[in-house]
Amino acid sequence: IVLLTVILSEVFRGDPVQSTATSSGSGSMIAQPITDISYSEASDGSMVIDNYPEYAKDEKKLTENNIYSKYAVLLDVKNNQILADRNCEQKMYPASMTKLMSLLVAVENIKDFNDTYTITYELIAPLIEQEAARAGFESGETVSITDLLYGMALPSGADATMAIVDYVSGNEETFVALMNQKAKALGMHDENHYSTALDIAILMKAAMENPTCRQILGSVEYRTTSTQQHPNGMILLSTMYKRMYGNEVKNMTIIGGKTGFTDQAMQCLASYATAVDG
Repeated sequence: IVLLTVILSEVFRGDPVQSTATSSGSGSMIAQPITDISYSEASDGSMVIDNYPEYAKDEKKLTENNIYSKYAVLLDVKNNQILADRNCEQKMYPASMTKLMSLLVAVENIKDFNDTYTITYELIAPLIEQEAARAGFESGETVSITDLLYGMALPSGADATMAIVDYVSGNEETFVALMNQKAKALGMHDENHYSTALDIAILMKAAMENPTCRQILGSVEYRTTSTQQHPNGMILLSTMYKRMYGNEVKNMTIIGGKTGFTDQAMQCLASYATAVDG
């Protein structure tokens, strides 16, 4: 059984033994497209999603008595069933879990992972002013696209993310349009542009079906390739794995995940795990 958990702690209403996989910066990656949600026409002419997750007959409703988080969902990926949830279809803030979409869209639109991108002062300066989380790339540094992808996903670096956005689309607006197109293709698009825990679970499932995204999200750490600014490369650590001690969940192996945090969303986590018995 493959389980996907999305947990969000103290999210305002309204408006998961650790994998030991590590990677080093070889710059050689192969992206493969995922299978998107399929649609059928209903009797009334509307389009319905064929394989949208369904609630299991014995689905467990979580409450404040057995889970701290206000929004949570446990999805059986193999059978596409929701095994447990708390407010999983209610509006919530996803924080940096949105980088799952950024990663997926980028990987599907990059043709050469060995290509490079030069970081500029104009890209970094606003992020420093905003005190945004950064991977640590410097102005004038020429970085491989693979390194940028790891810098976006593991330490949740805004510098790597904005560099990838510029490389793929040339501007933020065009990249956002690609993200919205992907969200609609996955069946998680809403005209009011908001997310739910179930949306993030669907997104995490899609990302883990892509071999490149799966490799990145399952890495504990990654050393970037040597540059003039960082001759020995940089060690990028997963914000999820560095908080794990190996005793979080019994009989499960977590093989990938992404955290998130903002003052509004608070602590967020999307994780992907396999049961010891398969």
